[in-house]
Amino acid sequence: MNESSAKVIVKVYSVLSWIAGILYVLAGLFILLLNKGMSFGFNGMNLPKTGFVIVGIILLILGALIIILAINLWKLKNWARITSIVLMCIGLLFSIFSLISMISVGMIISIVISLVFLYFLAIDKSVIAVFK
Repeated sequence: MNESSAKVIVKVYSVLSWIAGILYVLAGLFILLLNKGMSFGFNGMNLPKTGFVIVGIILLILGALIIILAINLWKLKNWARITSIVLMCIGLLFSIFSLISMISVGMIISIVISLVFLYFLAIDKSVIAVFK
């Protein structure tokens, strides 16, 4: 594979990461805004409401981190490639464990796509060579 093809693969992964990051941020905002004004809990204890707030904040932070990674993948920063590989491996482990309890076509497609990009980012020498 030549250098321009390797860069295209990285750019495609970067754009997909951007989209994922934006979706995480939107999901976090949706949860936080949906949670506002709603009453959850029992006898004044708002533990479930607090749980929604925590999930919303985690999604916002995760989305922001994914966007930062996507920007730096686009700029071909090697640390972003390595961080993406680590996060992809963690995500793949969760996906594989999820398959044990519930098999879905979407999950299988997600695993296949992750494995393809993991191969390119971690193993393919021409893709690795384009990172600074």
